[in-house]
Amino acid sequence: MKKLLSIITICLIAILSFNACSEEIKSTNVSIKQMTDSTLLTIIDDHQVTFDYKQATFDNGFVMAGDSAEINYIGSLSDEPVKAVLIKLIPKKGHVMNAVYDPNKKLETAPMTKEEVKELEEGVEFAKKHQPKNINK
Repeated sequence: MKKLLSIITICLIAILSFNACSEEIKSTNVSIKQMTDSTLLTIIDDHQVTFDYKQATFDNGFVMAGDSAEINYIGSLSDEPVKAVLIKLIPKKGHVMNAVYDPNKKLETAPMTKEEVKELEEGVEFAKKHQPKNINK
């Protein structure tokens, strides 16, 4: 009986020690300022934090400078660099246009500027010079 009790106690101590060593995964929203091949320089509440994303997984697409993201990380934000585990892109809001056709209204267009006319004419001349010649003529 004493052997069984001591084995159970040792197992409980081992399980508790393994759980004490595991680090908790935390999450934060960031704005990405700059990227290198292995780190992200981010801004969190006017503070710059560097994340190491070598072994991170990307969700919802890859991130670029100027994007917003939710980063799941291990450790403390005071560590340099913080180890990122999961990086989730927060997509920017789209622009919605309500294009409606109204046949009762007059279609108005703006006239071309002199620069636009000149560019158009240069494009036409370039196309004429580089037009493939027809062999059958």
